[in-house]
Amino acid sequence: MRRETVASSAITNVDGATSSATLARFLRRAGIDPIIHIPDRLFEGYGPNVDAIRALAGRGATLLVTVDCGTVKP
Repeated sequence: MRRETVASSAITNVDGATSSATLARFLRRAGIDPIIHIPDRLFEGYGPNVDAIRALAGRGATLLVTVDCGTVKP
């Protein structure tokens, strides 16, 4: 069985932090130690970004789960 290195990315609000914490708790109980990333809104913008995803991959992440990432309004 292949084991993924799981990373999670959220946004910088209460919903994002809670979603990340809930997912991390679940994964840890399942024996998986996730990499959690919550971007700095001032420097990285709102939600997932290419540089952050590359950094997570550089840390060994093979599966990215996004939680509460919101939407961008036109």
